[in-house]
Amino acid sequence: MKKFAFASVLAALAVAGFPLMMMQAAADDDGERVAPVKDPVVIKECGACHMVFQPVFLPARSWQKMMAGLKDHFGENAELDEAAAKRIGDYLTANAGDSGYFQGHALRGLRDGDTPLRISETPWFVRKHEKHGRISPSALQRAKAKSKSDCAACHPDAGKGYYEDD
Repeated sequence: MKKFAFASVLAALAVAGFPLMMMQAAADDDGERVAPVKDPVVIKECGACHMVFQPVFLPARSWQKMMAGLKDHFGENAELDEAAAKRIGDYLTANAGDSGYFQGHALRGLRDGDTPLRISETPWFVRKHEKHGRISPSALQRAKAKSKSDCAACHPDAGKGYYEDD
C-alpha cells in the first residue's frame, strides 16, 4: 500500500509540474541511484578530463568555489570560456545536493559552513567507503582505480548514476 501511495504522490507532483529530477532524488534517496548529468556542455567539458560527477554529491557553495577556481583545478588549468563556465556553474548549483525541495543523502553529516571540493572528503563518502574498508589502498589496487575519485573503477555505471555495490 505504501508503494502505491508514494507512486500516487509522485504522479500528482508530475502533473503539477514538479521537476522530474527532484522526484527522482526523493525516490532514490537510498544512496544507490542519483540522477545522471544530462547537460551536454557539462558532459563535454567536465568529461574531457574525468568522470562527470553528479552535482548532488556536493553543496552549491562547493560547486561555486570550484567553478571560481578553474585556473587551478586540482593542479590543472581547466579554465573555460565565459558562456560555458556560466552554463556549467548554473547547472551544478541548480542540481547540487542542497538545492531543491529534497536534499541529498550525500550531504548528511556536512556542517553548514563546510565547503568540500572533493566528494571523497565528505562525511557521507568517508562513512560509506572508508569506515567499511571499501576503499583501502588494496581495494583501490584490486579495482585498478587511479584514486578515490575513480568511482567507475568499482561502480561501472557511476556515470549513469548507479552506485550499487553488488
